[in-house]
Amino acid sequence: MYRRAANLSSLFSTVIHSAAVDSRFFFIGDLLAIDFVNTEIVRDGERVDLLASPADLFAWLADAGVAKDAELAALRRGLSPKEHDRFLSDAKAFRAEMRKAVDAIARRAKVPASALQEVNRYINAGAVELRVRATDSRHELVEKRRFEATDALLAPVAHSMADLLCFRDHSLVRQCEGARCILYFLDTSKAHRRRWCSMSACGNRAKVAAHYERKRESSD
Repeated sequence: MYRRAANLSSLFSTVIHSAAVDSRFFFIGDLLAIDFVNTEIVRDGERVDLLASPADLFAWLADAGVAKDAELAALRRGLSPKEHDRFLSDAKAFRAEMRKAVDAIARRAKVPASALQEVNRYINAGAVELRVRATDSRHELVEKRRFEATDALLAPVAHSMADLLCFRDHSLVRQCEGARCILYFLDTSKAHRRRWCSMSACGNRAKVAAHYERKRESSD
């Protein structure tokens, strides 16, 4: 599976965002590692884990564009039920550390050493082959990743977190301002004034609440 890498720093963010448009997951973070953290949400005031089963985890990996469906299916067929459960447990433990890292960045705090340890645990998982190839007008650096074990499926997330830690502007990492929302995003908007995970969700609720408050004040 080849993916374009525009420059050396982008090699740390190996999955180009081509997430499924109709996915049941939330791809609003503008960075794979943040989207992975965002598989925990709040719905109707209750915290919900969107990775409730190994099948959910493989569905997210497919929708996130981490690997092709055929690659994921082949790997799944070789796993026992116990190995499926262990992969889910490992992925959730990794996600918990990635949440600590993203939260620390958003708060301008020090990223915990335990989070860095988990990034380094997965960053070299799997085999990666780099090649330079010619296009009509220039050359580009591309990579091909082989997923021969479940750990390798988490390597792109680790690469994305390395990209965030080493190359991105940390001041642009924010948590949605929704009252109970726990989603994060990298603000890539032109003016860098993004406040909400989505204008159709928390943004709209905030507008409705502000409108109601103005009406209440005007009637007093």
